[in-house]
Amino acid sequence: MSRGIINTDDVEVQAKKLTLPEFGEYHFDEIEIVQPKEMMSAAEEAAFMEEPVVINIQASENRNAATFEYVGHQGISQYIRRGIDQCVKRKFVYSLLAAKATQYACDFGKNGSREFNVLNGQGKVTHGITLRHDPNPRGGMKWFSEVQSNA
Repeated sequence: MSRGIINTDDVEVQAKKLTLPEFGEYHFDEIEIVQPKEMMSAAEEAAFMEEPVVINIQASENRNAATFEYVGHQGISQYIRRGIDQCVKRKFVYSLLAAKATQYACDFGKNGSREFNVLNGQGKVTHGITLRHDPNPRGGMKWFSEVQSNA
């Protein structure tokens, strides 16, 4: 009889350690056991990130900015045109929201006998994005705001 989920209880381990010539001694108690309910949540999360949403990347104030914005997520890329509503996968929106640019201001000088050099970094999002449509109740502005605040 076939089973849909393979569990770690299905495998019997004879020894608690193994010696591999390339890596040396390996202890089996270092293996992380992932519970089936956690594996399903990872699969659900992957499916959630593949869902289509409609966004609009705002036009840049920089007159030399590209018309199409390159977006990559885990080795997969897509070009998204600025200024028009487009349907894209949620994973690309995640990458756009997480993209930050940091500018540094350098302040250096002397304070009495002490010299100092201070770098003050200021980060900001690289893309102005408007979420136009997200049919998933788990998504929408709640998800959009969470990603922006955590990135």
